[in-house]
Amino acid sequence: MKKVLITGGATGIGRECARLFAEKNYDVYITYHETQPDLDCVTPMHCDLKNIDDIKSLFSNFKTLDVLVNNAGVSLIKMINDTDCNDYENLMSVNSRAVYFCCKEAANIMLRVHSGAIINISSMWGSRRFVRNSLFHEQGGCNRSYKSACQGACSQRNYGEQRFSRNN
Repeated sequence: MKKVLITGGATGIGRECARLFAEKNYDVYITYHETQPDLDCVTPMHCDLKNIDDIKSLFSNFKTLDVLVNNAGVSLIKMINDTDCNDYENLMSVNSRAVYFCCKEAANIMLRVHSGAIINISSMWGSRRFVRNSLFHEQGGCNRSYKSACQGACSQRNYGEQRFSRNN
């Protein structure tokens, strides 16, 4: 059976992704931090995505992984002059740094078997200008660049993007 890991899978879009993958007969693993999942069709895995060691520990549970869905995210609606270092660190550690390290750990697993897909979900506010989302806009650009990094890792090893990102 194919395996999917969905970060932030307890609520919202992540919860619906988990439900849909379960309907397609995937083994569904989801991360959660504060909100306990209420789906019977998933294996919940507590993970603080702000913590790199937690991310590494999470992925050490997988010998194979067919799909990673980077869905977890935090929001911050503030004017740039109202944000402080803690706001920045909190948002970027989950919405950008965690995405990067989850991609890295998943790619290491997927490249070993020459197969897998990574889906990065981000808010539309990461690509739209809105006065109160200056940090969201910055992290949206980072997340779009991770796609190129994953594709580059595959092409360097002659796997080709089509083999790494197959349609399921």
